[in-house]
Amino acid sequence: KIDYLSTVLPYEYDLITKRFSFNPQYIDFNYGVNDFDTSKEFSLGNKVLIGNSATFSNNHLDVFKKIKNSNCEFICPLNYGGHDYKKYQKLIIRKGTFYFKNKITFLTEFLTVEGYNHILNDCNSAIMFHIRQQALANIFNLLFLGIRLFLNKNSILYDYFIDQGAIIFNLENDISLLGKELSIEEKNKNKLLVIKLRGKKVIEKKYKHIIDLHKI
Repeated sequence: KIDYLSTVLPYEYDLITKRFSFNPQYIDFNYGVNDFDTSKEFSLGNKVLIGNSATFSNNHLDVFKKIKNSNCEFICPLNYGGHDYKKYQKLIIRKGTFYFKNKITFLTEFLTVEGYNHILNDCNSAIMFHIRQQALANIFNLLFLGIRLFLNKNSILYDYFIDQGAIIFNLENDISLLGKELSIEEKNKNKLLVIKLRGKKVIEKKYKHIIDLHKI
C-alpha cells in the first residue's frame, strides 16, 4: 500500500494515479538546486541555447529542422547524457554543423557551475524541446535569468508553465521571436514566478512538511 506520492509536477500525480488506479495523498516536494539571488542583475547576449544534454529526449534533430533558416548563433550543450551518449553526441555535432556551419558551438567538456552560468548569460533565448519532463532545474534558471524560453507544445512542462502564468513560447507559433530579448516587464514577471515556485523559503517549507509527515 502506498500512502503518499510525490512527483516533480502535480500533473504527473494525475497521470500516475489514473494509470494505476490508486489514490495516495499528494506531497508537494522539490529539492532546491539553484540559488536564486534576487540582488543580481543579468546582462544577456544574443545567442540561443538548444537543449541541456546529449540525450535523444532533447529532440535536437527536430529542433534543427524547425530553426534551420534562422540567422541566430547557437550553443548546444552535449557534455553529458545517458549510456553511450558519445555516439549521439557525434550525430548531433555532425547534423548541427551541416545545418548551421560555424554559427553553432557544441559544449563537449564538463563545466563548473560558474562556467555554465557564464555561457547562459551569452544567450537571450533557449529551446528545451523535450516532451517528457526533463531539465526542470535548467528551465527555472533560464526563466529567472530572463531568457526567452521555447518549450515543446506537446510537453507536460508547457502546460504547467502556461497554467502558472509564465511567459513562454513555442516554435510553431513564435519562431520569429527567436533570438529577441524579453522586455524588462516580461523578465520580472518570470523572475517573480520562479521565486514563488522554487524560492529558498518555498523549498524550506516543503522540506519541513516532509519531516513533519515522518513524525505522524
